[in-house]
Amino acid sequence: MSLDDKTFDKEPLLRFRKNERNVDLAYFSKQLYNLLIEIGMIPSPKRNRAVIPPFILNKNLERPFLRGLFDTDGCLVFDKQHRDVHYYPRIEIKMRPCPMREQLQDILADLNFRYVTSKQANGSLRIQINGKDTFERWINEVGFNNKKHITKYKLWKKLGYYTPNSTLK
Repeated sequence: MSLDDKTFDKEPLLRFRKNERNVDLAYFSKQLYNLLIEIGMIPSPKRNRAVIPPFILNKNLERPFLRGLFDTDGCLVFDKQHRDVHYYPRIEIKMRPCPMREQLQDILADLNFRYVTSKQANGSLRIQINGKDTFERWINEVGFNNKKHITKYKLWKKLGYYTPNSTLK
């Protein structure tokens, strides 16, 4: 079943947030709601109970899931590490306690991605994938669809380092 507006005979509502680079997409459809629940999504609020839907884990969709999660909620950072330029890649995400956080760590371990964790003052956990070799493996096996992450990667690949707030232009 397709999730386009013809399927549900509804027009989605788009709201552009002032002073932010976010867009809210609202779809008012009981049929869509039921479909999402049927495939394993849980209704809001998800705080402290977010889970990865079973169909992701049962159909070997872990890599596309990781790509989407890190495209939206993760960040790509380049540290100096005792040099004058930002050369050392880190992929990281911060998550509050919930089943999804544990599932994410299980997926990373199952796919043999080395990662480290550190507890944050607000109760969240920072999960980091560090270093050039692991980063290159992530690019080859998972990748990014986020334009900002792709731009950072291309600049780093071209120059061997990344200058914060720079672009390809």
